Formats: sequence, C-alpha cells, structure tokens
Amino acid sequence: MHKQYRKLLIPVLALTIILACAPFAASTPQPAATLNALYTSAAQTLSAMSTQGASTLTAQPATETLSVPVSSTPSGFPSFTAVPPLQTIVSRCDAAAFISDVTYPDGSVVALGSSFTKIWRVQNTGTCSWNTSYALVFVSGEKLGGPNSVALPGNVGPGQTVDIPVTFTAPTKAGDYVGYWKLRNASGVLFGMGSGDANIYVDVKVAGYVVGAYDFLSNFCDADWQNTSKDLPCPGTEGDDRGFVLSVDSPKLEDGKSIGNGLLTYPERGANGIITGKYPGFTVQTGDRFQANIACKYKANDCDVIFRVQYQIGNGSVKTLGQW
Repeated sequence: MHKQYRKLLIPVLALTIILACAPFAASTPQPAATLNALYTSAAQTLSAMSTQGASTLTAQPATETLSVPVSSTPSGFPSFTAVPPLQTIVSRCDAAAFISDVTYPDGSVVALGSSFTKIWRVQNTGTCSWNTSYALVFVSGEKLGGPNSVALPGNVGPGQTVDIPVTFTAPTKAGDYVGYWKLRNASGVLFGMGSGDANIYVDVKVAGYVVGAYDFLSNFCDADWQNTSKDLPCPGTEGDDRGFVLSVDSPKLEDGKSIGNGLLTYPERGANGIITGKYPGFTVQTGDRFQANIACKYKANDCDVIFRVQYQIGNGSVKTLGQW
C-alpha cells in the first residue's frame, strides 16, 4: 500500500508547487514569508491529498482520464477449446498394396543361367476395378531377361488380391540382382504400392554353376516316372498316394533356406514305397560333372528316405553313381 500512495502523491505535490508559485509571479514578496507560505500551503495540500487518496482512491478527476481497474485477484484469460483439424479422406481410383512374395522372397538364391518365375501378391485398394488391360511393367534396375510388361490374369475388384507371375532368366555371372516394377492402368498411367506409389521388385542372388550338358530339372518330364508297379503322370499332383513328381520354384529346404528351383519327388505311400525317373540317353562329354543338392522339404513329417543316382552306358549293366 505504501508504494501505491507514493506513486500517487509525487505528481500531486509537483502540481501543487507549480500552482502555489503562480500567484506570486506578479510581485516580489519577502523571501522568508514566501517560503513559509509555500511550505504551509504545500504541507496542507499534501495532507489533504493524502487523506483524499486514502478515502477516495477511486474517485474520478474532473478531466477525462483512462481508468484501469485494480483487482486483488488476477482475472483469468478466456479459455479456448482446441478444435481438431479436419481430416480429408482422399479416394483414389487406382491404388494398390503389396501383400507378399508368393515365390522367391528377397535374397533368394537362383542358379546361374536358370529360369525362374517370381510371383507377387498385391491388393486393389482403389475404387476402380482392374482388368486385363492393366499390367505390371518393368521400370528400372535389372530386367533379368523378363518382358517389358505382363498383363493381369483377370478382373480384380476393389479389396481383392491377385497373384502376378513374371518369368525371368538368371544371368550367367554370379551376383546380387534387383529389378523394379510398377502397375499400369488401361490409360497407360503408372501407379505403385501405397500412398507413395512405391515399386515392387525382384531381388535374387545368382550363384552356383552353368548347365552345359543336360538339365535334369528343365527336362524332368522327358523321364519315365514309376512307382513299384505303375507309371506315374508328369507333372504329378501333390498328395497323390501313388507318388508324384513336381517342379517347384525356390522350395524351402529342411534347413529353412532356398537355393533355387528343384524337383519335389514323393514315393508311393506305404512301407518301402519308391519313385523312379528314367531319363533318355544323352552324350556325356569329357569333363562333365553331375551336380545336385539333395534335401528334405522344410518341416516334412517323414523324411526317412534314400536318394540314389544310377547310370547305364549302352546296353551295359546299371551302375550306381552315388547314394545318400
């Protein structure tokens, strides 16, 4: 309270001194009398103003002034409720999402010079249906002997998925290879996966050897396949109790790894069941080597089997090259 009075009284005192001195400007009074009168007038005015300040602090002066109300309790600022930003949902006619690699996941190993079929599974997340005028097209990276584009196999409505296969040929030089692809609509406009239109890609590691003589995998249906008593169809049907043989893309072996395409051979169901495949004759050149990777299928329930490779020269006896 003392500080508030002091700020109020100082300008009042100065004004009183100026007003008290003004009447004496016309004559020359005695110094002592003038000072005494001035001190008395100033003291009386100061006392009167102090009393007025204590009792009528909020009284309005005669002249117009800016009045600022004083409050002992600070008033709070108006509060505002935050309004969340409006969310705009944008629908796209052509949009897609990558679901999975059906075959040859990233980093799969393929043999030098081998042919393999990569299959992508994608979903139509747009509002427009796809048809065979839509295609998957190569955009950059390693083409791997693939086509420029592959038409979709059929109609795909919004929310549906489709498997898109593309056949590639691995280079004859070992290394890591990646090729990038996008979808294209019937008007020739490219679109990719997700809101960023990302590419889908084939990513393989090429390793192994180049087939220079006879490819048992590519020509597996040239062989005569049999069980203990009957001829078997080629390719067979998975789950056939008579036994079957199938060519599979990048099968996962018992150690969980994939090293390229292979033959899945399943003997006749039952005790001591067998399956054999006899290939037609071909000429073996000096320096030729037989090479194969043999393993059970990943998580196979029963793999107590014997693999045997035999050969025959002319009409000679059948001999065993190796057994595992």
